[in-house]
Parts: sequence; structure tokens; C-alpha cells
Amino acid sequence: MPHKDDYRVLFERASDLLAVLDDRGRLRLTNPSFQRAVEMTPEALHRQTLFDLVVPEDRIRVREAMRALCQSGGSARLETRLRGAGVEVAVEGSITCGAPDRSSDSVFHCIFRDIRDRSRVERMKSDFVSTVSHELRTPLTSLHAALTMLQMGALDGRDDEKRTLLEISVHNTERLIELINDLLDIAKIEAGKLSIEPQLVALDRTIDSAVGELALLAQSRGTEIVFGHRETKPMVHADRSRLLQVLRNLLSNAIKFGGTDAPIEVDISSRDDRYRVEVRDRGPGISAVFRPRLFEKFAQDKDESTLGGVGTGLGLSICRALIEAMGGTIDQHNRDGGGSTFFFELPRREIPSIIRDSRAYPIAPPRFLVIESDPDIAHLIKLYLRDASVAVDIAFSGEQARQLLARGLYDGLTMALRFADEEPGQFIEDLRRSPRGAELPLIIIAERGQIELQRAALEPFGIFDWLDKPIDEPRLRQAVAVALGRSGIGDAKRILVVEGDAELAQLIQIALRDGAEVEIAGSLDDAKSRGYHGPWAALVIDLDIDDAPGDEILAFLAIDHVPIVVISAEEIAADVRDRAAASFVKTRQSMGDLVDAVGQLLSLGADAQPAVESAP
Repeated sequence: MPHKDDYRVLFERASDLLAVLDDRGRLRLTNPSFQRAVEMTPEALHRQTLFDLVVPEDRIRVREAMRALCQSGGSARLETRLRGAGVEVAVEGSITCGAPDRSSDSVFHCIFRDIRDRSRVERMKSDFVSTVSHELRTPLTSLHAALTMLQMGALDGRDDEKRTLLEISVHNTERLIELINDLLDIAKIEAGKLSIEPQLVALDRTIDSAVGELALLAQSRGTEIVFGHRETKPMVHADRSRLLQVLRNLLSNAIKFGGTDAPIEVDISSRDDRYRVEVRDRGPGISAVFRPRLFEKFAQDKDESTLGGVGTGLGLSICRALIEAMGGTIDQHNRDGGGSTFFFELPRREIPSIIRDSRAYPIAPPRFLVIESDPDIAHLIKLYLRDASVAVDIAFSGEQARQLLARGLYDGLTMALRFADEEPGQFIEDLRRSPRGAELPLIIIAERGQIELQRAALEPFGIFDWLDKPIDEPRLRQAVAVALGRSGIGDAKRILVVEGDAELAQLIQIALRDGAEVEIAGSLDDAKSRGYHGPWAALVIDLDIDDAPGDEILAFLAIDHVPIVVISAEEIAADVRDRAAASFVKTRQSMGDLVDAVGQLLSLGADAQPAVESAP
């Protein structure tokens, strides 16, 4: 039989809140969990009744329940709130009535459970559902109204008003996509499946991109974004698209809540082995009460004078997960005199000397040498040419380029017009005098002003093409394709689209019809019946098709010399991306991105093969 001491151990160590009351409701015995929850000592509790602790609005209900138990016995379920020493605790549990020893006096046993966390989560979920419903309903209402008016022909002949409705539709569609992306990101974070693809990134140029994207929004709100002091070539190892996502979120928050009295300031500083990026505003700052929950999921400050109260409360939580996944930290502090500073830090990386392309190809691909002093632009060019099966080596100076040209065979070069170690004119002159460089196609990539200054002097050296910065990806791919003697996209080519959603399939068909003959297969069986083996110039395959998993589709349609573009509503696994010529995530990329990807494959022809690039 259990000993009396065993029961005392269970009582003392129980996580539930346990108490014994006398017939007047006085607390005669409480366990440590009860005492910790209400933050009171046993001596203080024993001078109290349960009714003293219960919130005033529940006292009559609790008293009546205990009176009924005295008459009928048994137990009663109870949910209430207890107020202790400066704390309020939401509890649920039961009260049981019995008689101690052989006395006729009633005694009550209370077993409560602290449900503060559950109640908070439930309130957060309720607020979140309400917020998301609002965030969905508002753009959907505008979108539906605009499209209905266009469909009814109410604005026939009024092109300006039609254009306004289309702009409204696009804007609200982007709002919906942003919300869906946030929800998908949160789901991935919770499942431990957040997708991060780190590469060498120039921090200042990435900030430039984010500032440029949001400059008009800032202007429309009566402020501006000022990018201040910059370190010389601040390089980090990060996922550029995810880093842009963080910067967009911090900057858009500063625009919404930062006021118009002063510009939004962005700055980079160096701290030991890390770079620190700060986004500063002169808004009301973050309330002291809300600040500990600032980066929590669904967290919103109901005081609308501070950050929060608008949106889903997911953005900063996603930012923290992304920065931490890239090896960094993120935080916030209020500024003296008013305002807020959000900042994150990422580990520094050194600029490499020479980067050689180490991908494995089934057949030796054409190889280009990219000469560019800015590592971020060099990697961008390499990325643009990767899916075109063009191997790329990178040189960051004229001397490095000479070393590579002396020991390697290239099919062409792209070159900037600004080196750290020599004049580009002298380099090109020496290139044309060398046996290996005399006939190489040379594509100049530079700012328009530099091109205008240098064009007349460099034309005699046989420049194949001139491209402006910022780089236009289709224009670059087309220039390289022509330099390599590949055919253009003049002739109509056949594309098979394997897509189970009839409306999406129709949209893809409309988007691609100017450059190709598009046929739709609604299922894998349909693709077989249409002669899936070709001849096709390209295949567009939805990995979410109903009658077969994505891997089975890719294995079944792994046809030599036919490039495959895969599309999916979810992030596409790395091994699947590697087997495809291009990939497209519905929630993150526009139909224009899909058209560009297919157009580039048609432009470069059947030589476009999937390739795997090793990290530099």
C-alpha cells in the first residue's frame, strides 16, 4: 500500500495547482505550483479564501457552485481567473466536496491547471484569423470589383479607366501573394524546412536594390530613404533573395510607421568579423510592454501609435528566422529623441581571387570568361548564364583575366569598363594581339555613361555587343546565344505544358503563344497520349499534378535534349531543380518570369541542359 509520505511527494511535486479548502472556502493547504502561480507565500495564502483570489465577476458563480456541492456532493468543472500578488492567472479544473476524517464539516479539494499560455495562443489565433480575414477580404473585394467591371464591358472605349482598374487588380493580387508567402514561410519555419541558398553577396548593392524598389512608396508617404556611409565592398555569405525579403520588410515598416518628419536612414558598419545593417526612423518607436514580443509569430501591438496593429504580425518573425538561418542576429532599440532602429548582423566574407566553374557537364559546354571587379555583378552574370549551359569563370582584375586566358580556352568574354589595376583599353588591345584572344567575341557590360565615353575608342577592336547596367537577363542571354552561333527564336516551336489546373493551363498557353505552339496535357496519361516524347522544344511540368508525384513525372519525362521547366506551388527541392533547366514557384514568381525562362530555353535551343554548380 502507498505510504502517506508518497501522497505528500505527489502533492508537492505536481505541476497542477492543488489546494484544500475548509467549509468557508479558506485555503488550508496549497502546493508549490499554486503558490508560484499566484506569487504568494503559503502563510499569505492561508489568510485568504478562494473567493478573495477569484476575480470579482466570477465570485458569485464559484460560491454557488460550492454551495451546490455541499448539498449533492461530487465535483464541478470550473474555469476562472485568480488574482494573486500583482498577477492574474487563467485556470481551469475541478472542485470536489468531501468530509475529512469523520467530521461533519465539508472540505473541498481543488485541482486547477494554469492555462495562461493556452489562452494567449487562442487569443492570438483568434486575432490572427480576424486579421487575415480582413487582409484577404479587402484586396479580394477590390480585385473582384475591378475584374467584374472589365468583364461586363462597362468601360469600353475608356482606356485610362481600364488601365486604372488593371493597376488596382495587379496591386491587390500582389498583396494577396505577399500574405500567402508569409503564411507559407511561417509553415516552413515551424516544420524546419526553411529554404536558404547562400552565396557570396555584396551587401551594399543588395541594399541599393531594396531601396530602389521602395523609393516610390516612401515618396508617396511623404518621406525618403537615405543610404548612408558604406564599407568598401562589404561581402557576406547569404541568400540574396531572402536578404532582400528582410530588407523590404524592415524598410516598408519604417515607411508605414516612421513618420514624415525625417528621412529613413540605412547604414552599414563593420563590427569585428560581422557587418551590421541599421534601418532608422523617427516614428513613435516600440512600446516597452510590446517589445519583448516584437519578433514573435502573430504578435501585434494594439496601441496603433507604435509598430503593430496593422498586418498579420508575421513579417518580423519571418525576418528573425531568415537572418538566423543565414548565421546572423536581428534586434531593435528605440532612438534617443524618438524613433526606432532595427538592425541585423551577418558574418563577413572575403572577396575570392579567381572563381572557376566546377560544374559537371555530360558534354563539354561553351565557356565564357567574366571580367568584373564587382563580385555581386559577376555572380549575377554567372547565375544568368548558368541555366543556359554556359560555363563561367570569373576574374576580378585585368591581371587575373590574363592568367586565365593564358592557360584556358574560352568561347567568349564579358567585360566591365573599370578595373582596379589597368585601363580597359590597354587590356582589350593586348587581348586582340594574342593568338587566343584575337577572334573571341567580346561583350562589354557597363553603365550607359561609361559606354558613351569609351565606345568610339574601343569600336576598332571589334566589340561584339554593348550591354547597359543594370543587366537585362534576356538581353544578356540573347547576346551570348548569338555570339555562340545559336539560333534565335524566330521560328515557332512546340511546347508541351503538363498542367492539371485548366485555368492555369489556359493562362500559360496565352502567355507563351507568341513564341511557340503550346499544347496542354491535363494529366500524365494525357501527356502519354499526346506523344510526350516529342518532338518538343521544351516541356513545362507542374509538379503538383494529381495523377503522379513530381519525381515520377520528371523520371518519366527525362528526355535527352529536351529542356524541362518545372513549376510548383511549394518550394522546389534542390535535387529536382538540378534535374530541370529552369524552375518556377507560383507564389514567388510572375507569369512574366515563366515566359522569360521558356523564351531563354527556346533562344538557346536544345543545348540547354540541367547543370549543378558547386559553391565557390
